[in-house]
Amino acid sequence: MRNRASVSGGVSVLIILLMIALSAFALLALYSARSNYLLAEKNANWINNYYKLDASAREAVGCLESVARDFPKSDGDISDADLETVAALNWEVLSHSPLTVTQTVSRDTAHLTVTLSLKDGGAGGIRWDVLSWLEFQDRFDYNVGQNIITEFDDDVLSLLESQVLSDGPGGESEPDIAAFGGLLK
Repeated sequence: MRNRASVSGGVSVLIILLMIALSAFALLALYSARSNYLLAEKNANWINNYYKLDASAREAVGCLESVARDFPKSDGDISDADLETVAALNWEVLSHSPLTVTQTVSRDTAHLTVTLSLKDGGAGGIRWDVLSWLEFQDRFDYNVGQNIITEFDDDVLSLLESQVLSDGPGGESEPDIAAFGGLLK
């Protein structure tokens, strides 16, 4: 009888361990699915923001093109009034000959910078060459919501240097781990 009880006890332990392992794999699968969903949602938001920025930039370029139809054909004939009109449309003039303008369109943390150059289009008038169409985002801050010191004044730095660094056997400064631990308390 005793052998039979020990065998069924071993099987019970094995089944319990198997259930724990299956539960752990189920939790990992749920965590992986949630991570994939969040990444897909972030990607969809990024794409949505990009195309909204692109549409805003194309609208700004369209406004500039409609105003520029009245510009003279040669670059040297562009008047100050024409340049003020370009500036009124929020375009920054980078150079006058050839007329090169830039504008940055922003949405949340994403930005799109467009740089255009005015060229003589021949008999058809003028045309714009796209020099750059660059999308960029603000730097990601890993420390949002955390209370960490990011800037030190000279007194704190000198205190840290005097407390933490000690002269080593070769005359070089080596970190004194015990003193550094004392500063953190």
